[in-house]
Amino acid sequence: TKDKKLTGYQRSNRTNLVIKQAVILISLIGLSMGLNNILTLVFEQFQNSINKAESVFKFQVFGLLALFFLVVNYFYNRKLELIDERVVKLNQDTPFDLTPVQRTVKKIRDYAHFYSGISYDYSPKDFTIQNVTINISKADMKEFKELQDKPVQITQFYSKLIEYINKKSEIFEYQKISNEDLQQIKTVKTLKFLILSKFEIFKENQYFPSISQLFQIATPEETEFLNFLRDYSHDKYSSLSLKHAIYYIKEV
Repeated sequence: TKDKKLTGYQRSNRTNLVIKQAVILISLIGLSMGLNNILTLVFEQFQNSINKAESVFKFQVFGLLALFFLVVNYFYNRKLELIDERVVKLNQDTPFDLTPVQRTVKKIRDYAHFYSGISYDYSPKDFTIQNVTINISKADMKEFKELQDKPVQITQFYSKLIEYINKKSEIFEYQKISNEDLQQIKTVKTLKFLILSKFEIFKENQYFPSISQLFQIATPEETEFLNFLRDYSHDKYSSLSLKHAIYYIKEV
């Protein structure tokens, strides 16, 4: 794993596993000391009926015990590998416990408006990009700003997102979003700034939140915000997240 950068979730998971292994090791030492005393007593009682020295007798018993633990340790290490590569990934990809909803897939042309946020001007000579134009007008941004100043409603989308943020606070050691915090929030903008402040911590720790499942329950406006949060982690913004990027990035 020295060539692979681990996420904060995996580092925390491995720390817990190391602690468990330490507990197991201490338990084995205690068990070995206890077993040694038991074997001493047993040998004294049966030494007349067995033709072996005490050291040989103990060596054989501990040898069988060591073989048993080697087999157990082999399968346990295999389990740790599965936890790192499969279980951790599943926990990251499906953290919201949502039941998949079947959707009707439209033709790609029906989604064309999602990709109209940016225009590229290409050179006719070598087809390199000469200019990039953001297809968002002042009227669009004015309408967007008015939506951000509206009274906030904590929908299922925001509830699940806040629940996810609070769960990760145990790993990254930041303050949870409490009910008192939510009661003080009056506008959509204030709530988004609060959520974005937590995603700033994720970004500083090079952690990429697994929030794609929330697209199942997001409204169109919430979908744009979710795209923005996802793009914010790597500073590359799609056309769906451009309005949020233009409006919120300068405030962070």
